[in-house]
Amino acid sequence: MHQHALVLAFVTLCCTGCQPTTTPAPQSQPAPVGSDRDAHGCIGSAGYQWCAPKNSCVRAWELPDVAGSTLSPAQKWQKWCQADAS
Repeated sequence: MHQHALVLAFVTLCCTGCQPTTTPAPQSQPAPVGSDRDAHGCIGSAGYQWCAPKNSCVRAWELPDVAGSTLSPAQKWQKWCQADAS
């Protein structure tokens, strides 16, 4: 009985050793969060836009508010950032 077990183990090893091994195709990794910097280094996915007159990356919703202002963030960015452009 012991011989049969050894023969069966040997045959099993031989058969599994003959199986072709395939390596999985490399999966493309998603870009890390925050890796979408523009030419100025501003991270667009974080809400930053380049403001040339201020020479910095800014977020419209973090700009100073003018008392009583009802400007949208885009209007506020345009007014604040491009005020020095002319």
